[in-house]
Amino acid sequence: MADLMGVVPGLKAAYEIARAAKDVNDQTRLNTAISEILEQLTSAQFGLLEMQQQHQQLLDENRQLREKVEKEERFECYRLERTRLGGYIMPLKEEYVSPDQPAHAICVHCREDGKRSVLAHYEYNYYCNSCKTSVHHTEIPSNPPSSTGDSWCTW
Repeated sequence: MADLMGVVPGLKAAYEIARAAKDVNDQTRLNTAISEILEQLTSAQFGLLEMQQQHQQLLDENRQLREKVEKEERFECYRLERTRLGGYIMPLKEEYVSPDQPAHAICVHCREDGKRSVLAHYEYNYYCNSCKTSVHHTEIPSNPPSSTGDSWCTW
C-alpha cells in the first residue's frame, strides 16, 4: 500500500510538469505530445485508484475470513455426541478439560448460530438457557416422585 501511495504524488507531479511544458517553442508538436502524456498520466492515475479500491476490498475480505476462522476455532475443542435417547450435544473433549475449563457441553443449535451456550445438566436432560432447547439423556420414570416433597425437573 505504501508503494502505491508513493506513486500517486509522482503521477500528479508529472502531470503538473507536463502542463507547464505546453509553452515551449514548437507549439503544435509539443501540444500533441503533452496531450498524450496527460492522457497517459490520467489513465495511470485512474488505474492506481482502481488498484487501491481492489486492495481495500481484499483487505476487508481477508479480515472477514480471519474472523470466520477464529470463530470456528472456538469450537474445535468440542465433539458432537448423541445421547442415549437420540438427542445431540457437544461436550468438551477430554484433552481440553482443566481446572480453568471444567467438563461441560454446549448446545448444538446455538453452535450453528456461532454462539457457545453451555448446557445446564439436569437429572433427565440438558437445557440451553439461550435457545430453550431441551435434550433428554435419561428416560423419565413412568411413576413420577410422590407429592411428599420429592421434586424433579423435566425441562
